[in-house]
Amino acid sequence: MELSSLFLAGKGSALTSFFSTAFLVVFLPFCLVVYSLMPRRGKKYFLLAADCAFFWLISGKLLVYLLPTALSMHYFGLWLDKIQSETKLLLAQTEKAERKTVRKRQQAVQHRILLLAVILHIGVLFALKYSGFAATNVNTLLAHLHIPVQLVIPKYVMPIGISFFTLQALSYIVDVQRGVTKADTNLLRLTLFISFFPQIVEGPICRYDQTAQQLWDAKPITY
Repeated sequence: MELSSLFLAGKGSALTSFFSTAFLVVFLPFCLVVYSLMPRRGKKYFLLAADCAFFWLISGKLLVYLLPTALSMHYFGLWLDKIQSETKLLLAQTEKAERKTVRKRQQAVQHRILLLAVILHIGVLFALKYSGFAATNVNTLLAHLHIPVQLVIPKYVMPIGISFFTLQALSYIVDVQRGVTKADTNLLRLTLFISFFPQIVEGPICRYDQTAQQLWDAKPITY
């Protein structure tokens, strides 16, 4: 087997299993060696580059789905953080008797932002994974009812790991809305958080406050 055949962009199915030769013998050892040799300040950037390379190898140009997800969670987090800061300022300037009303109004704004984020991310996930299935069933029903209408069945190509990184992005947005974590202004750290290659294919779905900073700190490997 030629080494290049293991890493053909868009056809890197061998890498989707962590027990494959491509992953255990080539990709993972390469990353460990380079990471170990990399200066401390460059380790996190190498991790991010390795994540993007891994995703490109298994999904090719479908990498474009991952990057907008990172941008979306970044800006939704900043939007929620802005509303929370405004809420604190308004409460400080409001009479005690009216604070409950102000707090309730601002919470409603946050809930609408969160709902928009959920609709956007889950909507894309649903469209990619289930729109074809839904259209096929609707066509079957229409045929049984003798209605001469047939929906066009969409055929989307789905990036591997989309369920994991979509739900992980949403978990971050929910945590920001609930005040569990502070909105991150560092887009690269957020991208590293949702694209970390050891978990993007098979999970688990990680919490931002438990993993993001550890990844960004990129400590040396100890044996």
